[in-house]
Amino acid sequence: MGDRRNEVNGTRFLVLAMALVVVLPLVADDGRKNPQEGLVVRATGKGYAPKGKPGKIGELMAKRAAKMVALRNLLAKLGRLSPKGDGVGWLQGYVRGARVVSEKLRKDGGWDVTVELPLASLVLRLREENKLLRAQVGQQKLQIEALEKKGAALRTQLDKLTRRLTDLVSSVRSHLEQLGRALKK
Repeated sequence: MGDRRNEVNGTRFLVLAMALVVVLPLVADDGRKNPQEGLVVRATGKGYAPKGKPGKIGELMAKRAAKMVALRNLLAKLGRLSPKGDGVGWLQGYVRGARVVSEKLRKDGGWDVTVELPLASLVLRLREENKLLRAQVGQQKLQIEALEKKGAALRTQLDKLTRRLTDLVSSVRSHLEQLGRALKK
């Protein structure tokens, strides 16, 4: 059991160290100081209207596409998604706290959208994840303990059955010897 605790503590340390390795360079490279919220991580996305969708609808679709690309790029910067990942609903849920800071219509009809995520928001999200992971680890520990108890009970039953089988074999052997003696007479 002590090895598992060390493994869990080592995993926590590794996760925290990896988060710092990912976040600290971002602060140095992309961090901008917002007096109200501290350091932020920014990402930009470009979006274009689908062919055959001119006008206002196409413009709205291009802006939405640019926002999704910006959110995906933000996750990629945070090491949470490969730049080619998918999952729009997951994107929005995961980058809770991110907000659009600029939207620019380009001359070619495309949009540039920049989003930012305050690092304080990211820390809160990581704390939430940590709570969930701790709960999952607690549940898994309980399952492991239950399985260990079940394994111990099964070993006890196996030992009893082995003894009974040994006794039966010994009894059968004894009866066969008696039967063999009786047949020889």
